[in-house]
Amino acid sequence: MDKQVLGVICARGGSKGFPEKNLAEVFGKPLTWYSIQQAMGAKTLTRSLVSTDSLEIANVAAHYAPWVWFLRPSALATDDAPIEGALIHALTFAETRWCIEYDYVVLLPNSAPLRTSEDIDNCVQLLDQKKCVDGVISVVEIEHPYELMRSTGTFVKQLPQYRGVYRRQDCEPLYLGNGVVRAFRRDFLMRTRSIWGGNVLPYVMPQSRSVEIDSEEDLQYVAKMLTVSEYGK
Repeated sequence: MDKQVLGVICARGGSKGFPEKNLAEVFGKPLTWYSIQQAMGAKTLTRSLVSTDSLEIANVAAHYAPWVWFLRPSALATDDAPIEGALIHALTFAETRWCIEYDYVVLLPNSAPLRTSEDIDNCVQLLDQKKCVDGVISVVEIEHPYELMRSTGTFVKQLPQYRGVYRRQDCEPLYLGNGVVRAFRRDFLMRTRSIWGGNVLPYVMPQSRSVEIDSEEDLQYVAKMLTVSEYGK
């Protein structure tokens, strides 16, 4: 594959739900270390950047890899700031600095320590296979769609399209984005300024690797899933 691919690790300092989660440690290594290792092992990434508003996270990136890190504007690192702003900011920074136009951009949230380098490569390769595809998003398949319910305010009810359906094989495939990898064509991202819409393919991942750290409980689960022999060196 002869394409220029930019990987962007987004790791802001603030988080209301889990303060300083991007500096939380598993086996003595901060979450940023895991993302760096995954990106370094990905064969399809031409270059990777760490986009952060935190000097502490920037220091972690500088310590573990000879990468370029840069501080994004504080306006792009608030709780309600769309991730597209940070992603486009990183892309513009990279293209200006290295005088190159990338073909694909890969968003790597810093809070996915169970992601593998192969997951990154598989998403990029899937994106590269068909010209009509604008993006690829990592997902998990919902095993029993007929158990999906919606709230009526007080009670919950089964979705009407699944009433009377009791077998999984009688349901259409449904997926839930797991927040692990998102890969896009550069032109689509810059034209729409969005990571939604367009022709997007799913990259189906197992539930065991689809954890996005949002709480202490998530961190404890990840610690159980990882092994010292795998990541503790």
